[in-house]
Amino acid sequence: MNKFIVLVLMLVSAVFGWVVAKNFPLKSSPSLNSDVVAIVDGDVITKDEFIKQMTLRGGNRPGQYHDVKQRKFLLDFMINQKLMMNDAEAKGINKNDMVQKIYRKATIDKYLDEVLESKIDAVKVTEAEIKQHFDENYSVYEKPARKRAAVIYKATTSKTSAEEKAALKQSLLEVKAAVSDLDEDTYHFGDLALQHTDDRASKYQGGVIGWFIENPNRAYKWDRSVIQELFKLDNNGDVSDVVETDQGLFLVRLVASESVNAKTLDQVSSGIKKQLLKIKQDQVKKDFIYSLIDNSTVEINENLLAQIEPISPIKRNSDRKPPALPTGAGDQQ
Repeated sequence: MNKFIVLVLMLVSAVFGWVVAKNFPLKSSPSLNSDVVAIVDGDVITKDEFIKQMTLRGGNRPGQYHDVKQRKFLLDFMINQKLMMNDAEAKGINKNDMVQKIYRKATIDKYLDEVLESKIDAVKVTEAEIKQHFDENYSVYEKPARKRAAVIYKATTSKTSAEEKAALKQSLLEVKAAVSDLDEDTYHFGDLALQHTDDRASKYQGGVIGWFIENPNRAYKWDRSVIQELFKLDNNGDVSDVVETDQGLFLVRLVASESVNAKTLDQVSSGIKKQLLKIKQDQVKKDFIYSLIDNSTVEINENLLAQIEPISPIKRNSDRKPPALPTGAGDQQ
């Protein structure tokens, strides 16, 4: 009976050994052969790996790696890389947070390059789409009419009396009369601004204060009634009547004017194409991310997220205040 049991056990062991040997063969140590260029601590450098490195390192240039010394130099480099990599992994450096961050970024960049970039490259903008956008946004491509102004400015405050205002108004009327003495090709106030205006920024420029467009939503430094008076003037060199505002009294002169300048489709089609292309590509990126989310299971612990303390101190408003902005040029205190 005992002999029978021993025989059965021997038979079972033999069968088990055969199954293990067949399905889990022992790995043999690598050896140099026609496909292996070098062995480094059991890791092989194959012929294909070596050729790939030659290609990456200028191997397609005439004369490269024809010399065995060149090939040996490249092989030494690959061996050194493997030795350092093996030692780094043995020391756990590959698990370092910064290394993992770089690895994840490189992996994601490569993933996006292979999976997403092809979708982005496939995005096209047609001529019909460009024209439709142009037609629907025609006003955007119009350069509005604008006028260039010069002023003589007399500053007033809430303390300025009626008599003082009357005197200032009279002085402006005298300036207006003196405009006719300027050269006929001078459309600003010339030296009159230097002598009479309270606006220090423009007094050395003939009173010129810049270009303006007639748009109620556009904010300017100057009172809106000054801008409105400017657009009542038709011809370069025309001078307004005295304009009274809370800022003070003004004479306004039209220096130059430009009519509406509408751009053609040909002039803006390239810019529209880039704009529409970016919009479409951004949508492809969003759809790509949404598809990943839709095909995944994501759970968020909202309570824990709310309990996590920030690692930076609370941002406090500085007690130091910036210096006050200067008041309007020429304001009397």
